Amino acid sequence: MAAKKSNERNEETFVYEFGGVLGAVFMIIGLPIGTYYLTACAFYGHVLYPTALSVAALQHDVITPLLQFITTQCQLDWVAFKIYSFWFFMQIVADRILSGEIVYGQPVPELKDKCLKYKMNGWKAWLFTHLLLILVLVQSPSLIGIIVDKLYNIMTIAQLYALGMAILAHVVGVCSGLGCRLSGNFVYDFWMGYARVPRIGDFDIKLFCEARPGLQLWIVIDFVLFYHHWQTEQRFDAQMFAIFAMQWWYITDYFWFEDAILTTMDLIHDKF
Repeated sequence: MAAKKSNERNEETFVYEFGGVLGAVFMIIGLPIGTYYLTACAFYGHVLYPTALSVAALQHDVITPLLQFITTQCQLDWVAFKIYSFWFFMQIVADRILSGEIVYGQPVPELKDKCLKYKMNGWKAWLFTHLLLILVLVQSPSLIGIIVDKLYNIMTIAQLYALGMAILAHVVGVCSGLGCRLSGNFVYDFWMGYARVPRIGDFDIKLFCEARPGLQLWIVIDFVLFYHHWQTEQRFDAQMFAIFAMQWWYITDYFWFEDAILTTMDLIHDKF
């Protein structure tokens, strides 16, 4: 792909990716809907699909149950908002206050190949998350049940936070003047990202969103569901434990070798 070297659109060299503007629109709208759809399939215990090739079947077998799931299980909820907001901002606090090794990233073309500094404290943040879980179990074990009850509501709040962070990253990128490979179409550039390194001071939005709120919450939810099942069913589920253990190991590996992310396409090439 031919890359742009300025913020001005170059009709001769710019090449759209991901299906261009229509692809960007589809993914901006389709990914949240897809998330709800897959979660609804898990909720109902079967795949939602039309039993006949007709609009009526699509409406009855897919659209109606999906909308019912979203409006009854995934609506905005104040308790879910407080839970997720506490989680999100505690991760920001951990990122800011915990010490870590200072590592230089790869050269950034928009900064004349300057190598930016990154504080690698992901392992300590990972341990901090485990400490939070232990405190919850000791001080407020009932919160486990509340999180399970509000899980679908939390999913909606998380999607709104993701949209908010996308808007923030775009605004920061525009204000920094470090946009690259831009098409000139707002929707497409919003989806693909505006800048390679959107930063507020030394707070790197892309690196933070890469794993801190998401990957760690993945394990928290795994643990909450496993612990809740053990509490309510009074039995140990080996399959749930195996899934939890393997996913825990996968994410533990990421944070132990966190500095390796600085050499990946995510950080070097992709915009955010």
